[in-house]
Amino acid sequence: MPYAIVAGDDKNAARLRVRVAHAVEWTKASHDPRSDTFHLPPKHAIVTLHDELYRRLRLEPRPSPTTPPTARIRLVYIQRAAASKRRISNDNELQLLLQNVCNENSNCEVRLFSDAAPRLDFAETMRLFAGAHIVLGAHGAGLANAVACGAGAVLVELALPEEHAQYAAHLSAALALRYARVPLPFGALHSRAEFTLTPSALVHVEMALHAALAVFANENADQRQNKDEL
Repeated sequence: MPYAIVAGDDKNAARLRVRVAHAVEWTKASHDPRSDTFHLPPKHAIVTLHDELYRRLRLEPRPSPTTPPTARIRLVYIQRAAASKRRISNDNELQLLLQNVCNENSNCEVRLFSDAAPRLDFAETMRLFAGAHIVLGAHGAGLANAVACGAGAVLVELALPEEHAQYAAHLSAALALRYARVPLPFGALHSRAEFTLTPSALVHVEMALHAALAVFANENADQRQNKDEL
């Protein structure tokens, strides 16, 4: 039966009819050596959510960059422009770097995913990430959209040094994403309003992107070789 959810007072009541409720076992496995894992959902829950998104939204997996003529390597940058925390003060410099790296590869395009208006709706967001080959972003909720990425996609995180900040790595492991960590060289970032990417951090971002592009270049070469052998 539907039941009422009251937010603050009776004027803000909502009624929901639940057909299927998924209960997730969140107990940490005895063999898991990691600490501070209280907010990490189990792999089966992440995979189930991923599969349900593809089924219900009819998502298409990312195309191979070798598929002519429209398929390109899609690099999605998650921008924290309106967020109250962890905005990047030299975001323009970072975006210029991304564009320059992509310009060196004629088969690459940069797509901006921002929390500033106008925003994509949920289905559009999931389609954007489902078609992504590479996702880059600072530690934060925006990286959770990588749940729509297909296996083999590359997730590059501007990562916090704190022990709890392992959510994106955990998500990547569950969905067979390739995870690259660009460590930020200072602590206490979780509650800081903004930070500046140092020249060293920008160099590490560039290296991670070149490595990611090389992954797909190598896959393309292998596919061409297999076709030639056939």
